[in-house]
Amino acid sequence: MYKFFVIFFIFISYSLQGTNVSTILQEIPDKDRQEICSLFSFLVKEDHFAYTLFGDKAVSISGHFTLTPWENTLERIQSDAIFWKKWQTWEKYKNLFTFKNYLVLNENHPSKNLQVSHIIIINKKAFLKTVYQHLPLFESILGHKIVPEQLLSNIESGKASFRNSISNNEMLWGILLGYGKHNAILYNRRERDYFNNAVLSSPALEYSTIKLKGCGDYGYYPFLIGSVYFVGDLDHAETVALRQKYRKLRGEISAIYAKGDFLEITLSKLTE
Repeated sequence: MYKFFVIFFIFISYSLQGTNVSTILQEIPDKDRQEICSLFSFLVKEDHFAYTLFGDKAVSISGHFTLTPWENTLERIQSDAIFWKKWQTWEKYKNLFTFKNYLVLNENHPSKNLQVSHIIIINKKAFLKTVYQHLPLFESILGHKIVPEQLLSNIESGKASFRNSISNNEMLWGILLGYGKHNAILYNRRERDYFNNAVLSSPALEYSTIKLKGCGDYGYYPFLIGSVYFVGDLDHAETVALRQKYRKLRGEISAIYAKGDFLEITLSKLTE
């Protein structure tokens, strides 16, 4: 009951004043603030949310089991219940912050056999720019004319989930996640060949004519922010440009975070 009144008091006080991140954070109990900081630290540093916040990567995603598989328990892999506990703490305070340029969504995986939920962050401006840039491809895959602003509005209002809005298409996922059109097409083609060919086994993918290799500085740790890592055609000009862009942005974002409080910087960016 005490926590309810604390949250209610903070909400009433600052809903009238507008979002002042530093002041609001000072009013949140230390334990809750630390859990929220730990949550965003993982999302921003490990799951590429930084590149959607500070760059033009339209979408980033973080997936977690809602029911920990027994295999994970046996292998002593950290339970995702810890992640969701931190998420629940964030949900108690999220209405204190107004996001104008970003959407942060929690969507369940469509498969009933896979008990996973995804936290998805969308940079609205980058989303619209990306959809417009690839509009013919989006319309071809979705099978109808698209008004990008309406597509985004339906996601924001909850009229349609993000996943359903793009028909859960692997190619559109790849483009919006910032992996490049060329790589998204190749990945989709390779996956389609794999699932349509009973003879082609997982090891055989290594010998496929469609060569996709890891892109990103996966084992390179001089920066606070993790590298954007995906598979792609390393020799293609689009991939070369993407790797250079993300490497440069990684250093710039790390420098921003080195100047102040991590959580305050993150939420200030989300609410700008």
